[in-house]
Amino acid sequence: MANQLILTIRPGYQGTGIYSGKNEVVTYAELALPDEIKSALEIWISWHRDSFYHPEDFVSDAFEAQGREISRHLKLFLKDSADVTYRGIKIDSGENNLPEAENNEITDLLQKNDAAAKHLSEHLSPVEKVKKAEEIAVRAHYNQPYGDHKENGDYYRYHLDIVRNLSARLAEKHSDQHPYKFEIAALLHDYLEDAGPADEDILNLVRLFGKQTLQSIEKLTYRPDKGHEGYFRAIAEDEVAKIVKTADRIANITALREIKDLKRRKELFQKYALQLEYFERYEIFPDEIEEAIEALLL
Repeated sequence: MANQLILTIRPGYQGTGIYSGKNEVVTYAELALPDEIKSALEIWISWHRDSFYHPEDFVSDAFEAQGREISRHLKLFLKDSADVTYRGIKIDSGENNLPEAENNEITDLLQKNDAAAKHLSEHLSPVEKVKKAEEIAVRAHYNQPYGDHKENGDYYRYHLDIVRNLSARLAEKHSDQHPYKFEIAALLHDYLEDAGPADEDILNLVRLFGKQTLQSIEKLTYRPDKGHEGYFRAIAEDEVAKIVKTADRIANITALREIKDLKRRKELFQKYALQLEYFERYEIFPDEIEEAIEALLL
């Protein structure tokens, strides 16, 4: 085994288990793991798989504790031949493998103080940040219907994935910023409006993704006291909000094809057509919206 192999114990929708520094799955055989670690990993992975369709239970205290314990055992077994991290936090080889503030649930860590939050943020890669945003969004919107789709509790995630992918595409086209910033805001663009998060949850967003991301999400949240004029004016001042709003509107226009209630479809189409004026006035990529409307009419 090469010195300083980089391994990550990762829970997530893209797969739970051990990953290498190249984000590739590492097999038990490659690491020559003892049976007790293999058994613990299999139980932990199974636990996540069983919770996949119940996102509200996705991150539990026991699940997180088990993941950290596996990380500690893996580091002790591999000793100096590998670096091991759990959710971006490096695991040391001594008995006290994590600093006191990091032995708690991630939300406790984030609420501890700004220094701890900065420590976590610095150790989360862009990919891990996007996945964390995805976990938060999926839990928040579980069982929320989208359009005519009410039968699938996870269907709203379909909308979020479309907005996320469109945002990344538009960012590459219109921005010099890294696409992951737009993906995070896209996944959470309806979070404040639909989930009604507590102050602690909002604080966690700041500490995970930064104040700028929260400000973008706030601007994407419609409030009646702002009115449409104030809403679109605020969006126009924020590059991330501009792109995510454009992606969200394109997704909603495209989804009109799936609405069976003709009256409802007409009402929404008229709403989107009328609001094109705001996209034009505040230069929020009106050409992209017009193209989506034209495609719908073909």
